[in-house]
Amino acid sequence: MNNITITPTSSKKQTEAFAEVIKIGIDMHENKYVLVRQVDNQSPQSPHQFSPAKFLVWVQKKRSQAGRVVTCYEAGCFGYVLHRKLEAMGIENLVVRPRNWDEYGKRVKTDKRDAREICSHLDRYLAGNKKAPWCEGSVAAEGVISEWHSVKLHF
Repeated sequence: MNNITITPTSSKKQTEAFAEVIKIGIDMHENKYVLVRQVDNQSPQSPHQFSPAKFLVWVQKKRSQAGRVVTCYEAGCFGYVLHRKLEAMGIENLVVRPRNWDEYGKRVKTDKRDAREICSHLDRYLAGNKKAPWCEGSVAAEGVISEWHSVKLHF
């Protein structure tokens, strides 16, 4: 008989797992961010809710747990302040055009569902699906920012 020795893995080694990419879909509101995270090719995790300040602390920790962290949120009234903060932290961020994420007409709109859909579409986009409907009209935030700077507002 073959003698096989099995040594238990310490919990420290398990917590030091290093992901290749963490994808985060964010549904933004004035005083809360609802987000869904997907690590590598695993299933998306349950939605979480953070205040804007706590989110930045949380996402910085995720940066140390993966080779690449990519976030995504819809363009809207909050502008690109979050985009600039994330980019300064070394986190890739995509800002996409707002859309109705209820593709099947269920008439159920929740922040959790929106965050899950944004994360799911982000995963497909990063996997190479550049022709997905959500990409048409998507904005690379820097391009839009430079366009907005060139527009003069008249009141």
